[in-house]
Amino acid sequence: MKGFVAALLVMLVICCIATPAAAGSGVVLSISSASVAVGETFSIQVRLATGSHVISGGQFVLSFDRSLLSVSGSGAVRPGEMLDNAWILLTNHEHPGGVSVVWASGSSLLRDMDGPLITVEFRATKAGTTQIDLTGITLRDADVVAIPNVSASVGVVAISQPPTPVTPPAVTPPLPAPPEPPAPPIATPTPVPPPTPITPPAVTPPLPVPPAPTPPVVLPNPVLPPVEIR
Repeated sequence: MKGFVAALLVMLVICCIATPAAAGSGVVLSISSASVAVGETFSIQVRLATGSHVISGGQFVLSFDRSLLSVSGSGAVRPGEMLDNAWILLTNHEHPGGVSVVWASGSSLLRDMDGPLITVEFRATKAGTTQIDLTGITLRDADVVAIPNVSASVGVVAISQPPTPVTPPAVTPPLPAPPEPPAPPIATPTPVPPPTPITPPAVTPPLPVPPAPTPPVVLPNPVLPPVEIR
């Protein structure tokens, strides 16, 4: 089994250039698009619709502008829902045209399917717009014969420059409010002492008025008759 798979992979690599891809066979490869900002990591899907064909494997190259995109790592290309553990997926990130992808199985076939074939993780490195194309497409049927006239659509990635963060001006904290003045003490009314009773001054009884002196009674001198001297 391992020898068969190895031989199939070799045949795919040798024949991928000899068998061109064109439109109209019912087999369609398509790439999703994305809008991202510089510095973001994102994923695109390569989808496969098998149409009326039975597919045993294939190969293609993902082409893109390397000045705008980079493949994020060795595990950036992952099998999609269509490729279970029965499939072998080989990738080469150093391919001069982009990222080459080879997939094959010695025991499984794809038929009557339409879904994600692989997922590729990219990182946006510069603002701009780039297409992601599929080139060098070769798909093999159950007899490992190249399927002619495979249709392929492109994906478009629009990369925007994130806005420059605006640093808000430093805000000087307001001066602390002066402490509230202490509440004035509540005036306690001074008790008014009861009025001191006024003792009337001792009244000295007036001295008795001495009786007015009785004027002496002046008696008239009696007039004596003249005495005749004889």
